[in-house]
Amino acid sequence: MLYRIGDHIQARVQEKRMSVTEFAQAINRSRAVAYSIFERNSLDTELLWSISMVLEYNFFQVVANALPSAIVEPAAAPHRYAFQDELASSARIVQLEREVQGCKRKLALQKEQLQDKTRLIKLLEEKLAQLEAGSGQ
Repeated sequence: MLYRIGDHIQARVQEKRMSVTEFAQAINRSRAVAYSIFERNSLDTELLWSISMVLEYNFFQVVANALPSAIVEPAAAPHRYAFQDELASSARIVQLEREVQGCKRKLALQKEQLQDKTRLIKLLEEKLAQLEAGSGQ
């Protein structure tokens, strides 16, 4: 075999800056299994699918690219692109969820800043009222 799929998976885990523990949890496996995946030449398609979804990367394409160039691709089969579409959709969902979390954090910060400014305005109004009351006597 010309490639080791585990090497590609390990590289993607590192690229995504995931710890092995995070990766293992994401694919519902132990750390020991995660490390063994990095050493494998082949994987069950269901596991590879799960890993592809978690790491947002089409590892099936890595496998396909390792095939000799003499092997002809099947004629345009509609199911052939279903995985790519689902993977792209899943990646977009993850990206949007991250954006939503970022927006929620910004909103919470802005609410805190608004409360601080409201308190400051109240204090300044009270101080102004005191000054006006003191100068009016």
